[in-house]
Amino acid sequence: MRRLTFTLLLMVSATFAANAQLTNGDLETWTAFTGTASYNEPGSGPTRTTHFLRTLNELNDITGPISVFRADSAHGGTYAARIRSVTFATYFIPGFLGTGDINFGAATMYLGRQYTSQPNSFSTWYKYAPAGGSGDSAKFEVIFTKYDALNQVSVPIGWGSSAVTTPTSTWTQLQFNITWDTVAAPDTAIIIAAASGGYNINNFLSSVGDIGSTLWVDDMTLQSGFVSTDPEYINENVNIYPNPATDFVNISLGNLPENLKLFVYDINGKQVMYKVMNGGNYLLDVSSLAHGVYGIVIQDNFNLIHRSRIVKQ
Repeated sequence: MRRLTFTLLLMVSATFAANAQLTNGDLETWTAFTGTASYNEPGSGPTRTTHFLRTLNELNDITGPISVFRADSAHGGTYAARIRSVTFATYFIPGFLGTGDINFGAATMYLGRQYTSQPNSFSTWYKYAPAGGSGDSAKFEVIFTKYDALNQVSVPIGWGSSAVTTPTSTWTQLQFNITWDTVAAPDTAIIIAAASGGYNINNFLSSVGDIGSTLWVDDMTLQSGFVSTDPEYINENVNIYPNPATDFVNISLGNLPENLKLFVYDINGKQVMYKVMNGGNYLLDVSSLAHGVYGIVIQDNFNLIHRSRIVKQ
């Protein structure tokens, strides 16, 4: 058997429309395939080339295992996905559902789908059954990249992730924030749902975990950073004034820690500003913003600290 050394690379796929809101994230659409056994892939189309979400089930075409199954027990609708970590020859294969494509000829796995929005959070529903042993965990991860033409490399500009370590036999919601280090729009989204959190994004076959670790997934969504219906989340340590504002907004953080991230969104959920605040007082220049209502979101790497609105006059 030819030695498989799948390396994960970033690739912008032109097959999919920009701003796709995690196509088939509800996992209602599946297509049947036949390799050395019959299996299902999430998405429609017999060639997989139009599928937004992919699996490693194509390994079954070269006698490999099936690691993602269509599940009839769903959080919403009719179907969900059951992802299971398996082995192939001497290799450990973490169960994978996401924006990845196997290239057998190049022994490579390409990651990414075209995506040009800046969502603020990722949400999904899951169940988890660890296999035991070394204390495996499942993991969800999203990465947004932008191609740097000068250096000919895709650069991560937004990211977020969350591990799942506690077994649960009932559908449980998971949500985490996405951190952005620029106001520039991405061109590519990478979505990973893995039954074993020890996957290696650079060399997939050096991943580690427990065989049989199983993750059920349903209703994955990317959510806008701020919309007009979002409730305010007021932190008593945060003082933002004046409001309404004309040119500058003072932001006092009281005794909150340093290196908090400040996001400003317009009423349509588009991020228009990003700053890192080092505690104390911060002067935000809003003179270039158009008149209207804006959302102010302050967070650390993982948690929402404050959310409110300001009016730019």
